[in-house]
Amino acid sequence: DENHFSGVLESLRAQKCTEPGVSVEACLPEQKQWISPGDYFNTDTSTLSPYTRGYGFYVYGNLPMTIIRVAADATQQTNLRIFGRQFSAFADLFAIFFLYLLVSRLYGRRVGLLAALFSALTVMQIQQSHFFTVDLFVNAFAFLALWFAVAILEHREKRVENREEGTGDKEQGIENKEIRDSEERIESGEQIEVEESEVLLDSSQPVSNLPAIIKSQDHFSLNTSYLFLIARNPLFLLSIGFGFALGMAMASKINIAPLAIVLPAAFVLRYFVHKKENASSPTDNWKLNTDYWTLAVICLIAGGLATLISFRIFQPYAFDGIGLNPQWVGNIKEQRVQAKGDADLPWNLQWARRSHLFSFMNLTLWGLGLPLGILAWAGFLYMGWRILKGEWHHALLWGWTAFYFLWQSLQFNPTMRYQLPIYPLLVMMAAWFVFEVSGVSVSRVRKYTIGTIGLTVLVLTALWAFAFHTIYLRDEPRVAASRWIFQNAPGPLNVEILTEDSPYNQPLPFPISGFVQAGQPYDISFVAQSDGMLDNITLGHAINKLAASATLRLTLSEAPNP
Repeated sequence: DENHFSGVLESLRAQKCTEPGVSVEACLPEQKQWISPGDYFNTDTSTLSPYTRGYGFYVYGNLPMTIIRVAADATQQTNLRIFGRQFSAFADLFAIFFLYLLVSRLYGRRVGLLAALFSALTVMQIQQSHFFTVDLFVNAFAFLALWFAVAILEHREKRVENREEGTGDKEQGIENKEIRDSEERIESGEQIEVEESEVLLDSSQPVSNLPAIIKSQDHFSLNTSYLFLIARNPLFLLSIGFGFALGMAMASKINIAPLAIVLPAAFVLRYFVHKKENASSPTDNWKLNTDYWTLAVICLIAGGLATLISFRIFQPYAFDGIGLNPQWVGNIKEQRVQAKGDADLPWNLQWARRSHLFSFMNLTLWGLGLPLGILAWAGFLYMGWRILKGEWHHALLWGWTAFYFLWQSLQFNPTMRYQLPIYPLLVMMAAWFVFEVSGVSVSRVRKYTIGTIGLTVLVLTALWAFAFHTIYLRDEPRVAASRWIFQNAPGPLNVEILTEDSPYNQPLPFPISGFVQAGQPYDISFVAQSDGMLDNITLGHAINKLAASATLRLTLSEAPNP
């Protein structure tokens, strides 16, 4: 995949030439300018579209390519493969940062820090950071979307605190007749309907602001005030943020689209958790329930529109005008045929008769490492048990992890890389398990034991990550074997270079059944792969088919056609 991405990135251009008819490759530096928004969104002619740059089959996202190509042109980078790898590592850092933010909000900073540390030491994420692919870009935007979902789930607690603060202010003797009247009406039960609608209008408003909201109806129509307050509602804004981040994740790789189910799940779980904490039945207070679900529907529509707009902006070549691009749709369909094993392709043979446990075993043994893998699945099972006991606020991230894991495990090609969106969530459960079990234990010995286990897993995970990282300090076995062959098995043409350490043999290619004859010389250009002095050039095997003897003449020159 890295070779494919590198080739696509090399072909793209974020700049054009001001001189008509001159390509950007042949353009003088002072005549180059950035393409316009109109150029960018023109699917038929955009120089940032793989389809117009010689790649008729491209099923990955445009957003990572656009980001890297623009950055490369802005900084005048030439080695785009290495530059792409740097951006992969950068994207992983953002994913870890967003993981810390969402875990800290849900379980506290200590769990967030340990989860981020586990994620930073996860071997699979380290490996992917060494390669130029789009998967870590997906993680960065997906975890930003998950942060918005967690913020929606937890927003109720913030609202309760605001309500308590407003009540405290009133108890301190705020001498406002309208507030006193509101308090008396609340105590008498006359203001229940207004208070319920306040949940729909602005869940962050304290009770002391109710008179201002009521008075505003004297100056604005009810519909205008309603829409204005909806637009200011934190849940509405968080839903738009979720949609925008999801669109960017889908513009990196389309298979993250099922993440959309997390947004309605956040609203459903928020409702039932709130009802449970207030010890009320979901059927109590039908007016409040109706208002909440009306707000939820509006937020879901806003989130969906934000997703579409974001995807349209950052994946423009999936569209042709206002409709979908038939070429992109055809590519996606063809890719699905390949992924399901319906296409008889060489690289699909490896997946024949694979067990559905293949993804689980590779994720646990290699992707996470056995110590962290065991702790992660222990946290997963324990969190699932706590959900069954009624702690529903765990269900959002746990449910998404379970769904995505099962979905990818049951695919025809359950590669480890396709499970990347849940690696950080599994290590989050490992970190949560350490603090949760030690926190509920009344035995000091048990607390120390759990803490020791957590520290041991952290150290072993770091050692596993270091051990894995050392593979980049030596040649990969196939590369080492190829280099040995180059030095010990003669090629058609062999350039022997004397170096300070030992002779270095550099084989050169020659066509099969090729020949050299008078008037038709064989020309080849090469770059020396080692510093030293040229000693000799030999032919591995040559046959003279002429009746008379012949002499070969070799000419070396710095310029072609001497």
